[in-house]
Amino acid sequence: MADLLDYMAWRGDLPFSVAPMNALDALCLAVFSYEKLPPEAVGPAGMRLSDIPAEPLEETTEPSSRGQRARLLRMMTRSARFGGARVCYAA
Repeated sequence: MADLLDYMAWRGDLPFSVAPMNALDALCLAVFSYEKLPPEAVGPAGMRLSDIPAEPLEETTEPSSRGQRARLLRMMTRSARFGGARVCYAA
């Protein structure tokens, strides 16, 4: 059975300009939204996903789900699909 890691391996190289956003992209972003990010990533100016270091993501992920979730987030930050997305704080 395929999962989000398989999806990122399959579609991660395609930017949204080539393949529009779909339900699996939304699910990837939903998983990402629960991550504790470094303070500089969530300031008013934010930063691109590709600029967020993978190490803090791995450290802040709960130990019970660290492996797959950290791998998905690392794949997202390095992908053409999500790497250019800007993360910033919204109140």
